[in-house]
Amino acid sequence: MMILLSLTLVSCGGKPKPPEPPPVIVQAPDYKPIGEGMKVHSYALIGVAVIIAVALISRGKNN
Repeated sequence: MMILLSLTLVSCGGKPKPPEPPPVIVQAPDYKPIGEGMKVHSYALIGVAVIIAVALISRGKNN
């Protein structure tokens, strides 16, 4: 009887397989915020260039 009881408590199968890790999804980086920042800076530089050009033109007309 003890042998049957001990056999029921012992597993005959091998070690259980570890769970598989979830699949890794490789996504492209999001460059949109960088592009938006560069666009704002380029608009600012164009604005500064226009202001300087207007100032130089108006300075030349006053003479």
